[in-house]
Amino acid sequence: MDVVPVDEAKQLMYMLDKGRTDVVVLAKVTGLTSLQNIDLRSIHAIEPPIAKVNLYYYLHKKNGVLLPKLTKVLKAMEVEGRINEIRQQEIAKLLEKKSIIIKLQNRETQMKYLILCLTLLCVSCANNSNDISTAQSKVKAKEAPLSILPDVQREVWAIKWWMPRHQEKLALKEKMGQVDLVFLGDSITHAWDNKGKDVWNEYYSNRNALNIGFSADRTEHVLWRLNNGAVDGIDPKLLVLMIGTNNTGHRQDKPENTALGIKEILDTIEHKLPNTKVLLLAVFPRGSSLNDPLRKINDDINNIIKNFHDGKQIHYLNINHLFLDDNGILSKSVMKDLLHPNKDQYTVWAKAIEPKIKELMQSHSPN
Repeated sequence: MDVVPVDEAKQLMYMLDKGRTDVVVLAKVTGLTSLQNIDLRSIHAIEPPIAKVNLYYYLHKKNGVLLPKLTKVLKAMEVEGRINEIRQQEIAKLLEKKSIIIKLQNRETQMKYLILCLTLLCVSCANNSNDISTAQSKVKAKEAPLSILPDVQREVWAIKWWMPRHQEKLALKEKMGQVDLVFLGDSITHAWDNKGKDVWNEYYSNRNALNIGFSADRTEHVLWRLNNGAVDGIDPKLLVLMIGTNNTGHRQDKPENTALGIKEILDTIEHKLPNTKVLLLAVFPRGSSLNDPLRKINDDINNIIKNFHDGKQIHYLNINHLFLDDNGILSKSVMKDLLHPNKDQYTVWAKAIEPKIKELMQSHSPN
């Protein structure tokens, strides 16, 4: 393999665009900025990065007394998700603009830029100080949808309990020690903890199962949780994933954008849990009829994500017909609000996926 050093990032991008090199290793933000400045749209960044390094705070000794306070504030910002918010806001700006000019006009701007630098964790190939990324056919930088940008939950009614639930699930995961089965998703999965609890106890309590479904979650929220410890330190045999209906209901995301978010989740799971198989469920039906606009979006999402099935790690399963009549009508006797399964439907759900769960858990073979 030949390694070619260059003086400027844009030289690398031009070489890649012209086919003179196969792979470019660059800081993510450096790469995206270069692409914006020279307006190349055929090159995309692979996620997750191939390496990360720690960054450190540097203070003049005369400001040493500020260190404990600064550390406390930054840790609090991280727990509350504010650092990630700043990170995503700045990356979004980068993706929208053709060029980025940073002007440090005052102390407040300087501090914002300092925090941005600390949180981006971008590793430059030349100086080993930034995230390392390469080029992949994923999504054009200028068109990066919210569905693939990890973020904390911001729904007013969910803010008070969402982060505490995340912390509780982290603690439960540690307490369990061994986790063999994980359910990951939104409110429909969350409800295994309440109206579906009896069915959960019947089918999953003896399987070292962990439920990390969170009400109101969209794909970006699941990505944030995965990136913040949700499955760290475990090696489950199987993860059951269903997510996307809140992307449909909250923003009416394009089906392809929600599918991109789901693909990003699958990629993250593969990176964090390389031995774990994934049972990817079709997004459940919603709305009363086949003509319901939100039903159509969910159906279109499913028509895309079914292609993620590879028969090895990812196994797609659509059980939606079990909730519908012969004409595709969704009854309130099945889902009272035409969105969330009624209590008795958790038995229907569990019975429908049980053969696949048995098959995949029994065929699990850790490396």
